[in-house]
Amino acid sequence: MKVLYINYIDMEKPTSGSSYRPKRIYEAMLELGYDVEMICGLHTKGHIRERRKAIKEFLKVLPTKTYDFCYIELPSGFINCYVNSFEWRLIRRLRKSGMAIGVFYRDIFYKFYKTFGKSGVKYAIIKHLQKRDMRFLDGNVDVFFVPSAKMAQHMDTKKPCHPLPPGCMAVSDATSSSDTKGQAVYVGGTSYAYGTDILLEAMKIVNDTRPLQLNLICRKSERAIIDEFIAKEGGCPSWLNVAHLFGDDLAKIYAQSELALYCSRKSEYFDFALPIKIFEYISYLKPIVATDCNEVQKVVEANGLGICAHDNAQDLASAILKILDIGTENYAVALGEYRQSNTWASRVETIAKVLTQSKIK
Repeated sequence: MKVLYINYIDMEKPTSGSSYRPKRIYEAMLELGYDVEMICGLHTKGHIRERRKAIKEFLKVLPTKTYDFCYIELPSGFINCYVNSFEWRLIRRLRKSGMAIGVFYRDIFYKFYKTFGKSGVKYAIIKHLQKRDMRFLDGNVDVFFVPSAKMAQHMDTKKPCHPLPPGCMAVSDATSSSDTKGQAVYVGGTSYAYGTDILLEAMKIVNDTRPLQLNLICRKSERAIIDEFIAKEGGCPSWLNVAHLFGDDLAKIYAQSELALYCSRKSEYFDFALPIKIFEYISYLKPIVATDCNEVQKVVEANGLGICAHDNAQDLASAILKILDIGTENYAVALGEYRQSNTWASRVETIAKVLTQSKIK
Protein backbone atom coordinates (compact mmCIF):
# COMPACT_ATOMS: atom_id res chain seq x y z
CA MET A 1 0.00 0.00 0.00
CA LYS A 2 1.56 3.29 -1.14
CA VAL A 3 0.27 6.18 0.97
CA LEU A 4 0.75 9.95 0.99
CA TYR A 5 0.34 11.13 4.58
CA ILE A 6 0.06 14.84 5.40
CA ASN A 7 0.03 16.28 8.90
CA TYR A 8 0.83 19.52 10.66
CA ILE A 9 2.95 18.53 13.64
CA ASP A 10 6.58 18.20 14.60
CA MET A 11 6.82 14.40 14.50
CA GLU A 12 9.78 14.45 16.87
CA LYS A 13 8.10 16.53 19.59
CA PRO A 14 4.38 15.78 20.06
CA THR A 15 3.06 17.75 23.03
CA SER A 16 -0.67 17.03 23.28
CA GLY A 17 -3.42 14.62 22.32
CA SER A 18 -3.92 16.45 19.03
CA SER A 19 -0.26 15.98 18.13
CA TYR A 20 0.15 12.44 19.49
CA ARG A 21 -2.64 11.18 17.26
CA PRO A 22 -0.85 11.91 13.93
CA LYS A 23 2.26 10.24 15.27
CA ARG A 24 0.34 7.12 16.31
CA ILE A 25 -1.30 6.96 12.89
CA TYR A 26 2.10 7.08 11.20
CA GLU A 27 3.51 4.37 13.45
CA ALA A 28 0.49 2.16 12.71
CA MET A 29 0.94 2.63 8.94
CA LEU A 30 4.52 1.42 9.26
CA GLU A 31 3.41 -1.46 11.49
CA LEU A 32 1.04 -2.60 8.72
CA GLY A 33 3.85 -2.47 6.19
CA TYR A 34 2.59 0.54 4.21
CA ASP A 35 5.02 2.48 2.04
CA VAL A 36 4.46 5.95 3.50
CA GLU A 37 5.59 9.24 2.02
CA MET A 38 4.97 12.05 4.47
CA ILE A 39 4.65 15.82 4.40
CA CYS A 40 4.81 17.03 7.98
CA GLY A 41 5.94 19.95 10.09
CA LEU A 42 4.32 22.88 11.84
CA HIS A 43 2.45 25.44 9.74
CA THR A 44 2.69 28.20 12.34
CA LYS A 45 4.82 31.33 12.46
CA GLY A 46 8.50 30.51 12.45
CA HIS A 47 7.97 27.24 10.57
CA ILE A 48 6.08 28.36 7.46
CA ARG A 49 9.14 28.83 5.26
CA GLU A 50 10.43 25.31 5.89
CA ARG A 51 7.05 23.72 5.25
CA ARG A 52 6.49 25.79 2.10
CA LYS A 53 9.85 24.62 0.76
CA ALA A 54 8.96 20.97 1.38
CA ILE A 55 5.62 21.37 -0.41
CA LYS A 56 7.20 23.10 -3.41
CA GLU A 57 9.75 20.32 -3.78
CA PHE A 58 7.01 17.70 -3.53
CA LEU A 59 4.82 19.36 -6.16
CA LYS A 60 7.71 19.29 -8.64
CA VAL A 61 7.82 15.49 -8.54
CA LEU A 62 4.10 14.80 -7.99
CA PRO A 63 3.46 13.98 -11.71
CA THR A 64 5.89 11.05 -11.37
CA LYS A 65 4.21 9.66 -8.24
CA THR A 66 1.33 7.24 -7.72
CA TYR A 67 -0.42 6.52 -4.42
CA ASP A 68 -3.28 4.31 -3.31
CA PHE A 69 -4.67 7.24 -1.34
CA CYS A 70 -3.83 10.43 0.50
CA TYR A 71 -4.69 10.81 4.17
CA ILE A 72 -4.53 14.18 5.94
CA GLU A 73 -4.58 14.76 9.70
CA LEU A 74 -5.71 18.35 10.01
CA PRO A 75 -4.42 20.53 12.87
CA SER A 76 -6.52 21.83 15.70
CA GLY A 77 -8.03 25.19 14.77
CA PHE A 78 -7.66 26.34 11.19
CA ILE A 79 -5.10 25.98 8.41
CA ASN A 80 -4.80 29.78 8.08
CA CYS A 81 -4.97 29.61 4.32
CA TYR A 82 -5.24 33.38 4.01
CA VAL A 83 -1.51 33.34 4.74
CA ASN A 84 -0.55 29.77 3.87
CA SER A 85 -2.15 29.58 0.43
CA PHE A 86 0.38 26.93 -0.57
CA GLU A 87 -1.52 24.45 1.67
CA TRP A 88 -4.59 24.90 -0.50
CA ARG A 89 -2.43 24.67 -3.62
CA LEU A 90 -1.12 21.30 -2.43
CA ILE A 91 -4.60 19.86 -1.84
CA ARG A 92 -5.90 21.21 -5.16
CA ARG A 93 -3.01 19.57 -7.02
CA LEU A 94 -3.64 16.28 -5.26
CA ARG A 95 -7.30 16.53 -6.20
CA LYS A 96 -6.45 17.11 -9.87
CA SER A 97 -4.13 14.10 -9.82
CA GLY A 98 -7.18 11.89 -9.26
CA MET A 99 -6.15 10.15 -6.05
CA ALA A 100 -8.65 9.54 -3.24
CA ILE A 101 -8.23 12.06 -0.41
CA GLY A 102 -9.48 11.69 3.15
CA VAL A 103 -9.07 14.18 5.98
CA PHE A 104 -9.47 13.74 9.69
CA TYR A 105 -11.49 16.73 10.95
CA ARG A 106 -10.80 16.60 14.67
CA ASP A 107 -13.00 19.33 16.10
CA ILE A 108 -15.80 21.82 15.43
CA PHE A 109 -14.98 23.91 18.46
CA TYR A 110 -15.82 27.08 16.52
CA LYS A 111 -19.51 26.15 16.60
CA PHE A 112 -19.56 25.86 20.38
CA TYR A 113 -17.69 28.89 21.74
CA LYS A 114 -20.49 29.60 24.21
CA THR A 115 -19.86 26.22 25.87
CA PHE A 116 -16.40 27.48 26.80
CA GLY A 117 -17.37 31.10 27.52
CA LYS A 118 -15.53 32.39 24.44
CA SER A 119 -16.67 35.47 22.51
CA GLY A 120 -15.43 38.65 20.88
CA VAL A 121 -13.72 39.73 17.67
CA LYS A 122 -10.87 37.19 17.94
CA TYR A 123 -13.23 34.23 18.00
CA ALA A 124 -15.44 35.69 15.28
CA ILE A 125 -12.38 35.85 13.01
CA ILE A 126 -11.32 32.31 13.86
CA LYS A 127 -14.85 31.06 13.18
CA HIS A 128 -14.79 32.77 9.77
CA LEU A 129 -11.44 31.18 8.90
CA GLN A 130 -12.55 27.71 9.97
CA LYS A 131 -15.77 27.95 7.96
CA ARG A 132 -13.70 29.04 4.96
CA ASP A 133 -11.42 26.03 5.41
CA MET A 134 -14.47 23.75 5.54
CA ARG A 135 -15.89 25.14 2.29
CA PHE A 136 -12.57 24.57 0.56
CA LEU A 137 -12.17 21.04 1.91
CA ASP A 138 -15.75 20.15 1.03
CA GLY A 139 -14.94 20.84 -2.60
CA ASN A 140 -11.57 19.09 -2.70
CA VAL A 141 -11.65 15.89 -0.64
CA ASP A 142 -13.62 12.67 -0.93
CA VAL A 143 -14.14 11.66 2.68
CA PHE A 144 -14.17 13.26 6.12
CA PHE A 145 -13.12 11.18 9.10
CA VAL A 146 -14.44 12.41 12.46
CA PRO A 147 -14.00 11.26 16.08
CA SER A 148 -17.57 10.00 16.46
CA ALA A 149 -20.74 9.33 14.51
CA LYS A 150 -22.55 11.95 16.58
CA MET A 151 -20.06 14.65 15.53
CA ALA A 152 -20.81 13.81 11.89
CA GLN A 153 -24.30 15.21 12.45
CA HIS A 154 -22.78 18.67 12.99
CA MET A 155 -20.54 18.69 9.91
CA ASP A 156 -21.27 21.25 7.17
CA THR A 157 -20.56 18.91 4.26
CA LYS A 158 -22.34 16.70 1.79
CA LYS A 159 -19.35 14.36 1.63
CA PRO A 160 -19.34 11.03 3.53
CA CYS A 161 -18.30 11.30 7.19
CA HIS A 162 -16.85 8.16 8.77
CA PRO A 163 -16.20 7.73 12.52
CA LEU A 164 -12.50 7.30 13.28
CA PRO A 165 -12.06 7.48 17.05
CA PRO A 166 -8.60 7.35 18.65
CA GLY A 167 -6.92 3.98 18.96
CA CYS A 168 -5.29 2.11 21.83
CA MET A 169 -1.65 1.32 22.37
CA ALA A 170 -0.54 -2.08 23.59
CA VAL A 171 1.42 -0.77 26.55
CA SER A 172 3.78 -3.61 27.46
CA ASP A 173 4.36 -2.44 31.03
CA ALA A 174 0.75 -1.51 31.82
CA THR A 175 0.25 -2.37 35.47
CA SER A 176 -2.85 -4.36 36.36
CA SER A 177 -5.26 -2.59 38.66
CA SER A 178 -4.78 -5.22 41.39
CA ASP A 179 -1.20 -3.98 41.83
CA THR A 180 -2.12 -0.32 42.37
CA LYS A 181 -4.34 0.83 45.20
CA GLY A 182 -5.33 4.20 46.59
CA GLN A 183 -4.69 6.48 43.61
CA ALA A 184 -6.74 7.83 40.70
CA VAL A 185 -5.59 9.79 37.66
CA TYR A 186 -7.08 12.55 35.53
CA VAL A 187 -5.25 13.82 32.44
CA GLY A 188 -6.38 16.76 30.34
CA GLY A 189 -7.91 20.21 30.26
CA THR A 190 -9.08 22.01 33.39
CA SER A 191 -11.96 24.49 33.40
CA TYR A 192 -15.64 24.80 34.30
CA ALA A 193 -16.59 23.17 30.96
CA TYR A 194 -14.18 20.32 31.62
CA GLY A 195 -15.82 19.81 35.02
CA THR A 196 -12.70 20.39 37.11
CA ASP A 197 -14.73 21.81 39.98
CA ILE A 198 -16.98 18.72 39.88
CA LEU A 199 -13.93 16.46 39.98
CA LEU A 200 -12.30 18.23 42.93
CA GLU A 201 -15.50 18.38 44.97
CA ALA A 202 -16.18 14.71 44.21
CA MET A 203 -12.72 13.72 45.39
CA LYS A 204 -13.27 15.71 48.58
CA ILE A 205 -16.44 13.68 49.21
CA VAL A 206 -14.66 10.40 48.44
CA ASN A 207 -11.87 11.19 50.88
CA ASP A 208 -14.41 11.76 53.64
CA THR A 209 -15.20 8.04 53.26
CA ARG A 210 -11.90 6.45 52.28
CA PRO A 211 -8.43 7.71 51.22
CA LEU A 212 -7.89 8.12 47.48
CA GLN A 213 -5.19 10.32 46.01
CA LEU A 214 -5.93 12.23 42.82
CA ASN A 215 -3.07 12.63 40.35
CA LEU A 216 -4.32 15.59 38.31
CA ILE A 217 -2.19 16.10 35.19
CA CYS A 218 -2.73 19.33 33.26
CA ARG A 219 -0.94 22.19 31.53
CA LYS A 220 0.76 24.81 33.71
CA SER A 221 -1.30 27.48 31.97
CA GLU A 222 -4.58 25.86 33.10
CA ARG A 223 -4.16 25.88 36.88
CA ALA A 224 -6.53 28.76 37.68
CA ILE A 225 -9.58 26.70 38.63
CA ILE A 226 -7.40 24.32 40.66
CA ASP A 227 -5.73 27.17 42.53
CA GLU A 228 -9.17 28.62 43.33
CA PHE A 229 -10.17 25.32 44.93
CA ILE A 230 -6.91 25.12 46.90
CA ALA A 231 -7.37 28.70 48.16
CA LYS A 232 -10.94 27.92 49.21
CA GLU A 233 -9.71 24.86 51.11
CA GLY A 234 -7.05 26.92 52.88
CA GLY A 235 -4.26 24.93 51.28
CA CYS A 236 -3.67 21.95 49.03
CA PRO A 237 -5.45 18.85 50.37
CA SER A 238 -3.22 15.90 51.18
CA TRP A 239 -5.08 13.81 48.60
CA LEU A 240 -4.36 16.17 45.67
CA ASN A 241 -1.24 15.91 43.52
CA VAL A 242 -1.13 18.39 40.61
CA ALA A 243 1.58 17.82 38.01
CA HIS A 244 2.48 18.84 34.45
CA LEU A 245 3.92 15.76 32.78
CA PHE A 246 4.42 14.12 29.39
CA GLY A 247 5.85 10.91 28.02
CA ASP A 248 7.62 8.50 30.35
CA ASP A 249 6.84 10.62 33.43
CA LEU A 250 3.13 10.35 32.66
CA ALA A 251 3.48 6.59 32.19
CA LYS A 252 4.76 6.35 35.77
CA ILE A 253 1.63 8.11 37.05
CA TYR A 254 -0.55 5.64 35.16
CA ALA A 255 1.38 2.76 36.69
CA GLN A 256 0.68 4.14 40.18
CA SER A 257 -3.07 4.70 39.63
CA GLU A 258 -5.82 2.12 39.90
CA LEU A 259 -8.55 4.03 38.06
CA ALA A 260 -8.91 6.95 35.64
CA LEU A 261 -11.41 9.82 35.63
CA TYR A 262 -13.27 11.88 33.03
CA CYS A 263 -15.43 14.73 34.29
CA SER A 264 -16.55 17.04 31.45
CA ARG A 265 -19.91 18.71 31.92
CA LYS A 266 -22.62 17.23 29.75
CA SER A 267 -23.37 19.52 26.79
CA GLU A 268 -24.08 19.30 23.08
CA TYR A 269 -20.33 19.63 22.46
CA PHE A 270 -19.15 17.03 24.98
CA ASP A 271 -21.92 14.64 23.96
CA PHE A 272 -20.13 14.02 20.64
CA ALA A 273 -16.56 14.39 21.93
CA LEU A 274 -14.44 11.26 22.16
CA PRO A 275 -11.06 12.43 23.50
CA ILE A 276 -7.81 10.57 23.08
CA LYS A 277 -7.38 10.44 26.87
CA ILE A 278 -10.19 7.85 27.14
CA PHE A 279 -8.25 5.51 24.85
CA GLU A 280 -5.02 6.26 26.66
CA TYR A 281 -6.71 5.23 29.90
CA ILE A 282 -7.75 1.98 28.23
CA SER A 283 -4.24 1.47 26.84
CA TYR A 284 -2.95 1.46 30.41
CA LEU A 285 -5.80 -0.88 31.47
CA LYS A 286 -7.32 1.64 33.87
CA PRO A 287 -11.04 1.31 34.68
CA ILE A 288 -12.85 4.57 33.97
CA VAL A 289 -15.30 6.63 35.99
CA ALA A 290 -16.80 9.23 33.66
CA THR A 291 -19.60 11.73 33.46
CA ASP A 292 -22.43 10.64 31.17
CA CYS A 293 -21.47 12.50 27.99
CA ASN A 294 -23.04 10.43 25.23
CA GLU A 295 -20.13 9.07 23.17
CA VAL A 296 -17.85 8.52 26.17
CA GLN A 297 -20.68 6.78 28.01
CA LYS A 298 -21.22 4.44 25.04
CA VAL A 299 -17.58 3.36 25.03
CA VAL A 300 -17.34 2.95 28.81
CA GLU A 301 -20.65 1.26 29.62
CA ALA A 302 -21.30 -0.77 26.47
CA ASN A 303 -17.90 -2.42 26.80
CA GLY A 304 -17.84 -2.88 30.57
CA LEU A 305 -14.85 -0.56 31.05
CA GLY A 306 -16.13 1.32 34.09
CA ILE A 307 -19.03 3.35 35.46
CA CYS A 308 -20.69 6.60 34.33
CA ALA A 309 -22.31 9.24 36.54
CA HIS A 310 -24.29 12.45 36.19
CA ASP A 311 -22.21 15.62 36.01
CA ASN A 312 -22.35 16.61 39.67
CA ALA A 313 -19.93 16.03 42.52
CA GLN A 314 -22.14 13.77 44.63
CA ASP A 315 -22.99 11.41 41.77
CA LEU A 316 -19.40 11.27 40.55
CA ALA A 317 -18.18 10.54 44.09
CA SER A 318 -20.74 7.75 44.45
CA ALA A 319 -19.56 6.18 41.18
CA ILE A 320 -15.92 6.34 42.31
CA LEU A 321 -16.78 4.67 45.61
CA LYS A 322 -18.86 2.06 43.81
CA ILE A 323 -16.07 1.03 41.43
CA LEU A 324 -13.67 0.79 44.37
CA ASP A 325 -16.15 -1.42 46.23
CA ILE A 326 -16.61 -3.65 43.17
CA GLY A 327 -12.84 -3.89 42.80
CA THR A 328 -11.03 -2.23 39.90
CA GLU A 329 -9.30 -5.53 39.10
CA ASN A 330 -12.65 -6.90 37.93
CA TYR A 331 -12.49 -4.68 34.84
CA ALA A 332 -9.10 -5.98 33.64
CA VAL A 333 -10.42 -8.58 31.18
CA ALA A 334 -12.87 -6.21 29.48
CA LEU A 335 -10.20 -3.51 29.22
CA GLY A 336 -7.72 -5.93 27.69
CA GLU A 337 -10.23 -7.21 25.13
CA TYR A 338 -11.29 -3.70 24.11
CA ARG A 339 -7.66 -2.59 23.80
CA GLN A 340 -6.84 -5.54 21.57
CA SER A 341 -9.81 -4.86 19.26
CA ASN A 342 -9.31 -1.10 18.96
CA THR A 343 -5.67 -0.54 18.11
CA TRP A 344 -4.24 2.28 16.05
CA ALA A 345 -3.52 -0.29 13.36
CA SER A 346 -7.23 -1.12 13.17
CA ARG A 347 -7.97 2.60 12.68
CA VAL A 348 -5.50 2.75 9.79
CA GLU A 349 -7.12 -0.32 8.25
CA THR A 350 -10.43 1.56 8.37
CA ILE A 351 -8.84 4.54 6.60
CA ALA A 352 -7.43 2.30 3.86
CA LYS A 353 -10.70 0.42 3.35
CA VAL A 354 -12.79 3.59 3.08
CA LEU A 355 -10.42 5.48 0.79
CA THR A 356 -9.59 2.62 -1.57
CA GLN A 357 -13.33 2.12 -2.09
CA SER A 358 -14.13 5.82 -2.54
CA LYS A 359 -14.70 7.30 -5.99
CA ILE A 360 -14.04 10.90 -6.93
CA LYS A 361 -17.24 12.51 -8.09
